[in-house]
Amino acid sequence: MRTDCDADTPVNFEEMARHRAQRPRRNRPPLASAFTLTAAQKAVVARRVAEEIAKLELQVNEEDRRKVFGNRVLAENSEASYYVHYRGLKYFCALIGDYKSLILLGDCIPKYAPSMLARMIVRYMDWKTGEEGSALLDVNGASVVDVDGNAVVCDGQWKNPGTLVQFLAAVSNAHKAAGMDGVAYAEPCDQCVDLDGPWGTHWMRKTGSLLGTWGGASDIDLQHAFRHSSMAMTSQYKADSSALLEHAKNQPDDAMIRLAPRWRPIYVENLQINMNARQVDDDVVSLANGSYSFY
Repeated sequence: MRTDCDADTPVNFEEMARHRAQRPRRNRPPLASAFTLTAAQKAVVARRVAEEIAKLELQVNEEDRRKVFGNRVLAENSEASYYVHYRGLKYFCALIGDYKSLILLGDCIPKYAPSMLARMIVRYMDWKTGEEGSALLDVNGASVVDVDGNAVVCDGQWKNPGTLVQFLAAVSNAHKAAGMDGVAYAEPCDQCVDLDGPWGTHWMRKTGSLLGTWGGASDIDLQHAFRHSSMAMTSQYKADSSALLEHAKNQPDDAMIRLAPRWRPIYVENLQINMNARQVDDDVVSLANGSYSFY
């Protein structure tokens, strides 16, 4: 409240300006360097992302190199704004250790890459909109920690609601470019991948490897048929198939083993094996419809 004494005191604008110039200023790094990882951090991120790609058995090829938002033509300002958001997401994912979401933000994005984790996107928005310097909390009210176990504090630099709209558009276009347009969101199930183990049957490729090994296909034929990048990967698939077949032979009921001569390997030079069996061979369909089990 202004007093009579205050009213009689003349305002000294020069004094006000001097105090304003001398007050401490925030030493905030410029935007270009705010989301920059050290060389050591980049090496760790690259290694962990490669491990996630290997765990999901995805193939990264040079022809997969593209922009995060695909081939969509954007205005120069819009493209620059998108990459500001992508750079922030990369930094945040590396900060909290979400290496799976980083796959979709890379330079070479493999086919069938998983979507970004929804909880990461929500936390990122909280990180950008929360009060600067305050603790970042999860849905349970617990502090979010980084990969080193330190509490993450909010960046707090989003003041305009339009920034959030633009961010969501950037995230949406990244998923559309990966073929995730108009499909229900589903997070990758780490437990399912872990339970799948070295012999997973979630791909037609692995089922075909079993049939090819049973039918006596050569290693080079298997490699060409399944588009393996190396003979080592082909050998790993073949070893898994051989172990499973050996397990089947030791079962009390060996009726299915006596049918082995009727099977023949599925390997073709110019077809991908992840297509439906009906598109490959009608004879295989009749066999696939039988009740065969190896467990």
